[in-house]
Amino acid sequence: MKLHLARKAPLKVGVVALVILTLAVGVALALTMSNADGKWSNVVASGGSGYTVGCLYYGNPTNWSTNVNTYQDSDITDENQARWGGIDNTGDCNPHTSQSGFGFDGTDGPLEFAAGETFLLGKFTHFNNPVMFTSANYTPASMNLAITLSFSDPPALNPVLNYSVLFHETQNDLNPCPYGDSTGAGCDDRVTLPAAIPDQTFDIGGVQYTLQIIGFVPDADGVCPATPAGLTSSIYTTGEGQNNYACLYGQIVLPIDSGDAPDLGLGQTTGASRGRHTITATGSYLGTVRGDGENDGQPNATATGDDLNGLDDEDGFVSMDTAWGDGQGHVVVSVTRGQFTGINRACVYGWIDWGNDGFGVNADSFATGHRTDPGNGEITLTFDTNVPGTGFFPASTYLRLRVVSSTTSSCPTLGPTGSATDGEIEDHRLSFSPLAVELAGFGATASPDGVTLAWETVSEIDVAGFNLYRGETASGPWAQLNDALIPAQAPGAAAGGTYAFADTAAPQGATVWYQLEDVALDGATTRHDPVSVTPAGEPNAVSLSAFGATAPAAWPAVAGLAAALGLAAAGFARRRK
Repeated sequence: MKLHLARKAPLKVGVVALVILTLAVGVALALTMSNADGKWSNVVASGGSGYTVGCLYYGNPTNWSTNVNTYQDSDITDENQARWGGIDNTGDCNPHTSQSGFGFDGTDGPLEFAAGETFLLGKFTHFNNPVMFTSANYTPASMNLAITLSFSDPPALNPVLNYSVLFHETQNDLNPCPYGDSTGAGCDDRVTLPAAIPDQTFDIGGVQYTLQIIGFVPDADGVCPATPAGLTSSIYTTGEGQNNYACLYGQIVLPIDSGDAPDLGLGQTTGASRGRHTITATGSYLGTVRGDGENDGQPNATATGDDLNGLDDEDGFVSMDTAWGDGQGHVVVSVTRGQFTGINRACVYGWIDWGNDGFGVNADSFATGHRTDPGNGEITLTFDTNVPGTGFFPASTYLRLRVVSSTTSSCPTLGPTGSATDGEIEDHRLSFSPLAVELAGFGATASPDGVTLAWETVSEIDVAGFNLYRGETASGPWAQLNDALIPAQAPGAAAGGTYAFADTAAPQGATVWYQLEDVALDGATTRHDPVSVTPAGEPNAVSLSAFGATAPAAWPAVAGLAAALGLAAAGFARRRK
């Protein structure tokens, strides 16, 4: 949920400062979890062939590297591992210190937390050792991690939630290395652990809840605190030839998506009558990221509460009319149609609260449209009733978007509040004030010392200064880099300036995103479109999800440095990974 501005000049989309108001929280169930446990299974080779899993050596001795062993302890308080490859062919059931593999040691309880609070799921380990393979098809491409949650209060049926872990083990002598080389021992690898939110629901005390994977926090010693010691990340990098540890965190929420515009005491964003949608695996949703669950609405003045809590799924808004007035204006919306057979349409609804007195209270503008083509695409909502005349627009107001699926040739009637059986809801703050700064360019360049951020302004009318933010993805979450406001070089002037900032703490070997925020003299803020860069050289990348946004072509990121490791392999047809 971002601040979107309309004016006569080309539209610039930004986000206002994160002024967080008190969150109105609904009923939050107190939980006591005795432990979490993880089991590995269903190993699939990169060539598509299956592996027999277990502590057994099998196959032709020349192809011993196809063996994948899982070490599943009967004691749920111990670590469970999946190991493959190795530089010997003993095939015994003792831990293979020469093998690569994954480990998961679930958290030991009792652990008390409320629904919606982040908690430690367990310690994830990547045993990243160089191993020999006779064929690329002998490396694991995916395996399942089944996480069992055991509750003591309230009683639950100990749900088993399955996640598919995807793996890309790179060839160590590639030049350049796809994901960098942080240790000098070979190319880094990549693991993906998607969070299948719609499918991971379970029953607690007769109420359906969802486990969400929040992300990793790297820990050099493998000692994981109950709550994150730093920002969780969708990408975790690990080094070749060593054991790499990360703390994996999650939260348990209701599988309900709610809004985050200010509630105004009307129950439109919080409470039983709020606008809300049940998250389903097959329903339509706004943007390209399915909605995440929460226990209640998350209102704040900037309509960013849902962005800041869990997955930032507020990506349905694309752009809006740059010249509102003359009785109409429009908003472009990204929507993904649901997965149903037969008649299938994604029905989209929009409300604009011109009076800032609550959706549907007075003379709001309303528009609707639908998408029948499969997959994701854009539709335009045209608002042509109750649009203020030129010169009578508020400085800012709120847009509410909702989408539901329909398996008939028409769309159902839907208001700004109330429940829906599928779909998603998003709130966005719209601004009709001119930007304080006109930006000529903003870019990020990687170097051995980190990332250099540079930007240039054409004019700085009413601008006081700038803030910089680093994020894991194009949509955040964002962490501010500068301790104090970076002052404008020409505050209040039509002249522009040039700026540079060094981020020496940028995570290496993984793509990071940066966003520039200008701060006006009156305190109003605008964030500009983010840019990305991949700093050179940390470990193998472990990610929870992937995003396809790229940096503007005019401000390209420099490719990361990768060391080349050659193998003296004359007459030796194996590749070292």
